[in-house]
Amino acid sequence: MIHIMNRLFIICLTTLFLFTSCNSEVNETNKEEASKSIDRLYQDFSESYQTLDVDLVTNLYTEDAHYLPGDPTQATMTSRSQIRQGFANYFEWAENNGNDLNISFRIIKREIGDSLAYDIGYYLIQSKSVDEQEFQEGGNVGKFVVTMGLQQDGSWKFLLDGFSPAPYDAFFADSTAHNPG
Repeated sequence: MIHIMNRLFIICLTTLFLFTSCNSEVNETNKEEASKSIDRLYQDFSESYQTLDVDLVTNLYTEDAHYLPGDPTQATMTSRSQIRQGFANYFEWAENNGNDLNISFRIIKREIGDSLAYDIGYYLIQSKSVDEQEFQEGGNVGKFVVTMGLQQDGSWKFLLDGFSPAPYDAFFADSTAHNPG
């Protein structure tokens, strides 16, 4: 548990350092447009879980993105191809077990600069088997921090993604949290 907390602390410090050292003032109109574009990342992320589309989720990351899994026994993934394999394994497991997946996000902090942005929030992953009509109440909740970079084509992609488990109630605790989906 301490190992996970240390990793998240390092992620947060790195993100804040990158953001403050590379960021310049952004006007409110550009921030609003960027925020909508970043929300689209989360909508596509959710869609990839619903459709088990590994290419959709993988293409939300830059080629050299870093992905820090919440499991301390897993190494940091340092490329889109490694990230793809991780999602492919997870989606294959869900498909082989006849599970549908759903992921929801709640953003509690978002900062946007000219070319970098970061979000801090919670996610909720729910699953249901083929026999079930609705997703079961409950699910896996985690906390995350991500850094996104503005691409040359004007889109935003994940540069850094780190997460760890969180108590179930944490997902619902902040009534002011932003739901990007």
